[in-house]
Amino acid sequence: MSFSEHSPRSRKKASEWVASFVDLWQNPDLSGSKIWKQKSLKSITFFACRMQVIPNQLLTTWPSTLEGLFLPSNYICQFPSIIDSPDFTMPALKTLNLLNNEMKSVPFKFIQRCPCLKELVIAQNPLSTEIYDIELPSITRHDFFDTLQIIDMSSCRLHHFPSFLDKCNVIEKIIMSGNSISTFSHAFVHSKMNLKDVNLSNNKLTSFLPADTKSRKRGKGRLIRLDLSHNMIGEISFDDAENFTESSHSLTEGEGSQDRFSHDRSDSTASDKSAALFSGNELNSSTVSPRLSIEDLAAEANEEIKANPADWKVTFVPESEKEQVSTIAKEPKISKPLLRDRTSFADIHLRCPTVPLPHVSFLSLRLINASANRITSLEPFVPLLIYGDLQILILSINRIREIPKEFSGELMGNLTRLDLSYNCLSLDSIPPDSFTKMAKLECLCLNGNNFTRPSPSLLSLRIENKYLVDDESVPPTEIVPGKIFLGSLQSAQSLYVLKEMKITHIISVLRLCRPYYPEDFKYLNIEADDSADFDLMRHFPEVHQFMDEALESGGTVMVHCAAGISRSATLVISYIMKNQQIRFRDAYSYVRGKRSIVSPNSGFQKQLEIFERKINVKKGGCIVS
Repeated sequence: MSFSEHSPRSRKKASEWVASFVDLWQNPDLSGSKIWKQKSLKSITFFACRMQVIPNQLLTTWPSTLEGLFLPSNYICQFPSIIDSPDFTMPALKTLNLLNNEMKSVPFKFIQRCPCLKELVIAQNPLSTEIYDIELPSITRHDFFDTLQIIDMSSCRLHHFPSFLDKCNVIEKIIMSGNSISTFSHAFVHSKMNLKDVNLSNNKLTSFLPADTKSRKRGKGRLIRLDLSHNMIGEISFDDAENFTESSHSLTEGEGSQDRFSHDRSDSTASDKSAALFSGNELNSSTVSPRLSIEDLAAEANEEIKANPADWKVTFVPESEKEQVSTIAKEPKISKPLLRDRTSFADIHLRCPTVPLPHVSFLSLRLINASANRITSLEPFVPLLIYGDLQILILSINRIREIPKEFSGELMGNLTRLDLSYNCLSLDSIPPDSFTKMAKLECLCLNGNNFTRPSPSLLSLRIENKYLVDDESVPPTEIVPGKIFLGSLQSAQSLYVLKEMKITHIISVLRLCRPYYPEDFKYLNIEADDSADFDLMRHFPEVHQFMDEALESGGTVMVHCAAGISRSATLVISYIMKNQQIRFRDAYSYVRGKRSIVSPNSGFQKQLEIFERKINVKKGGCIVS
């Protein structure tokens, strides 16, 4: 049945629903708009409307019906004076989006007047460091700390984790990517019962460890996703072996504790062995049953999945702002956790006595992304893989050198995706029976490590998607023999390839990219878009000087962008033009003869032609090595 065939009453309801959502796209003329005549508006968007101050009319026209207020990409730096009125309130507002504005602080005065606010997006604002020291306004009307569930403060120039988040009692998702945060305490995770998703990617974390003994004793958290990618983490831990007794008490004394233990006394021998095993940790029958089950955690997680199935679909954004082409053919998804059929902590510990117990707050973790860090061992993740529900583990671009023996056991039955690409693994460091008993493993990435041919045992693995070695396109192309190389992002990620090519200096030309191996190579980062409108020529002097200094010192330079086609090729061509005093077309032909996929966009080609006139090239010619 078409819309026109519906009854007049149905058409009226449909038109009213459509009218309740207004999107004003790049429209600076707000005063003459007809939207102010509408009634019962539920959601309104002012995108790129050159708004500097939110007009009073916007907050007072639909105070009781407006649920979503979206104001991205404006120039907003403050809220209007109407929010100081004692009678002002927006009781229906659930979402406030201030993405990419000029806010210097979190608008506490406004959000305290929004008793139902659940989501606050204030990403890409120049928040002042003073937000750590300010005194929160007295909240006399509504406590937003008890309603806020999602907060996005990514790319806000933060140097510390905001302390006011400690007061957000029902927070579920925190996005803090793209800042300069250097410390984060486990205590925050342990104290938040509803917290499921933490994104701390692209910060300056050097470790992820418990801050003190107190932080280990608290165990309310049920974290599900953790993103620590693109930091400088060398030390990482999730275990709680030293305080297992206290953590167990936190389970027994918490809500639903009766469901968290299996009191099966039929196998007295196994029970006695378990009690003896844990005697060193002061765990005995007088304190807590040694058969501590995690079935309840899996059951709770299953209920959440059934209630919100769409929330558990995970799509991985490639590194460097979607510029890397993913090598994974199948989109990974978080599935239901594997129930362990009354298998208890004690029973598992009997089989893996050397593996410490993880903190209860991390047992429900199902996704960890810690790519592009300084992690050297898989040992910290073994407890989560054996005792917990971890399904997806991404550790690409680290310094891992060995696969532990536990990775050959069947106790890691939940793992569906394991990414260890671009590490320091050799065939000798991978036991022959590794990954053979992981029943649910669907994707294994080992490409970019220190071997060019996989072993027979790796080739025989029955895994749907396995990537064991890089294809031939990963190594960079030698443009000037022994001096200048041109490559892709994958070239820059492979420490093995870079060492083999004897690279000493790297120029990264991406919109967002941090050095992967700053201890091993000297870097120059150029933030650039592959757009015809982008002025790449202004970076030519800086790039040329960097390359001159590298070559004069006897070094070797690799220039890369996402694919090694446009941005990085433009810089290499410009250097050859200047160094050899040849025309653009000659330099272009030479570079393309070495790397056939080279093709600067039309804007970059025009800039190279301008550069040719600027350096006053008067001859064609050939390249002199």
